[in-house]
Amino acid sequence: MSRTDRGPFRVAMVLTGTAGGIGGHVAAVVPRLAELGLTIRIWCPADVATGPLAAVGVPVAPLSRLSGIRSADIVHSHGYKASALSAPIVRSSRVPMVTTWHNDIAAAGAARLVGATLRLISAAGSTLVLGVSPDLVQAARRLGASAELLPVPAAQLAAATQDRDPVRDRLGVAGSDVLVITVARLAPQKNLGLLLDIASRTGTGPGSPRYLIVGDGPERPMLQQRINAEQLPVRLLGHRDDIPDLLGAADLALNTSTWEGSSLAVQETLQAGVGLVITDVGGNRALLGDAVAWIRPDDPAGAAEKIRRLAADPVARAGLAAAGLRRAAGWPGQQEIAVELADRYRQVRDRERSVRTGQCGRPPRFPGSASRGPDS
Repeated sequence: MSRTDRGPFRVAMVLTGTAGGIGGHVAAVVPRLAELGLTIRIWCPADVATGPLAAVGVPVAPLSRLSGIRSADIVHSHGYKASALSAPIVRSSRVPMVTTWHNDIAAAGAARLVGATLRLISAAGSTLVLGVSPDLVQAARRLGASAELLPVPAAQLAAATQDRDPVRDRLGVAGSDVLVITVARLAPQKNLGLLLDIASRTGTGPGSPRYLIVGDGPERPMLQQRINAEQLPVRLLGHRDDIPDLLGAADLALNTSTWEGSSLAVQETLQAGVGLVITDVGGNRALLGDAVAWIRPDDPAGAAEKIRRLAADPVARAGLAAAGLRRAAGWPGQQEIAVELADRYRQVRDRERSVRTGQCGRPPRFPGSASRGPDS
């Protein structure tokens, strides 16, 4: 659609947090939607407004004033909680709502029950669910929602600012060592116990893999305790701002998660030209195809063997890195996703107007998004 086709179009963006790539996605897409002629306003917690979204250049309102979304042409909620909070308001005001499901629900316990309840409310209250991975799309459809795939792209990774060898020297990595990097929040979903299981099986002698975990989170004390107790060749670096430099220094990357949707860290790894070993879970297969080395999340012995083989074969590592670069080159960019969203908004709004005036029957499957997603 052209800018004039869209006309004045008010979009209310609602989010309750920034984890799981939500904050980065909203911060990237909002300015692009505004450039396309849409009028955007964000509702979010105060710490989000002064943090990741501080520079997006659109008005931001607190969740205490969420009733203001009634004046929008369409509401776009990000995540189950934001969608559930918005659902009664959009229902009473008859404003259509698009919801992006960015993450799966928790694996067990009370958190899973809460997540399942919020997901059910979201599915019932959304005119259209956009899942970042095929399994989320299928989950929404099983709950009766109209749902399509729309992946969340990472921004183009910044270039490394330092050469490989000085970075490795500062990290204490010898030239003959194979450096395996993991960029992840230290949380249960990332399954970092599997990484430690792998590290315990791949040796400690010269030329053996050395593992770096970049990120922070609640499991750091537990992981550090085990690393110390077992004297594992693993180092926790905590939060870092030099991810491009660290990726440039790595020989391999490893992701051990029990679930990923459209992981930004994974996308950045392939953009950096680092061969990736990753669990075959969630949306990984659709995102990555045959451009990575696959492992199972419950098979540390098999995963360790794959790491050992790649560590001993620089030609295979180079081939894996090249495959990743080719795959990354085919992903949609931020601008493409913004245009896709703008099209979705208008389709949803126009469809809702037609339903209200009795011009059409059951809600449609919205075409287009699925074809834009990787391997959809």
